[in-house]
Amino acid sequence: MEHLRPQRRRLRAVGAGEVVEHARSRVLEQAVPERLEALDDLFDQRPGACAVAGQPSARVGDTDADVA
Repeated sequence: MEHLRPQRRRLRAVGAGEVVEHARSRVLEQAVPERLEALDDLFDQRPGACAVAGQPSARVGDTDADVA
């Protein structure tokens, strides 16, 4: 039953660039989904947050009832 024994990982020399790239990819794997979830929560809390971009902007010559 040798196939049930835990396998030993072989150690090998790695460069600093490889270590940095591995660490960076691990951070991105964690950070990106967390940030997307936070944005999703924000939009759930503020349903009108995205609607502003869809409205036409007021022009300089347009009058506003609050100003008049």
